[in-house]
Amino acid sequence: METVKRVRVLVVATVIIWLSVVVVGQIDGTEFVQGAAAILAIISTMTIWSLWALDAYGISVDGTPREKVKHDAGMEEDPRLSLLLSLLTPDERDALRSRLAGELEADGESLPLADLLAEQEQTDRSAGLS
Repeated sequence: METVKRVRVLVVATVIIWLSVVVVGQIDGTEFVQGAAAILAIISTMTIWSLWALDAYGISVDGTPREKVKHDAGMEEDPRLSLLLSLLTPDERDALRSRLAGELEADGESLPLADLLAEQEQTDRSAGLS
């Protein structure tokens, strides 16, 4: 969706550039001024579209590839969380950290995956499938 917005902006900018050439041609009818305005319009149009294309392909102006920036709202630090952590004592922080680690290890499963795999191996061995 962002690409559509950028293209719209570029189209509007291109129209403005070329309308300015028409206005300059109407104000000053000499061929030199009209030619200069047309050349500047061509250069301007090529520049803005080229920069957009380079940006779309992730290439910076100096020609080096850029790393894509991840726009993840979860990556930003929540000020409420920072305030909460600053109010906790080191012991409370350690207790919270170990509780969260325990919840992540269980991951909502009643049996860990390692136990299930070990049980399956024992079943296979007892059935003579190994």
